[in-house]
Amino acid sequence: MTLPGPFGTPSRLTAAVVIVAAAAVLAVVLLGAGIAQTGTGELRIPAAGTTALLRFLVLVGLAVQVGELAGARIAGAGPDPAPSPSRRPCSPRAPPRGS
Repeated sequence: MTLPGPFGTPSRLTAAVVIVAAAAVLAVVLLGAGIAQTGTGELRIPAAGTTALLRFLVLVGLAVQVGELAGARIAGAGPDPAPSPSRRPCSPRAPPRGS
């Protein structure tokens, strides 16, 4: 698969870097609160990693929805391709409704 533009063909190195970065982000999200709290003398926060993970997932979901709205607005109408009966647009009302 060749991506359009200057990106070219994705390599195994690129995939490995993305996987390592995702694992690092997940580790920071799950362990960050406990590590930051170590040595402060405060009581342990129960389920701090789980709460941080849920916050992270809500933020990711919000980013996807905002990206859908921004992408549709930035792209604009553009030139209309030839109509195809088999191709229907995805629901344009879905991103604002959060579904």
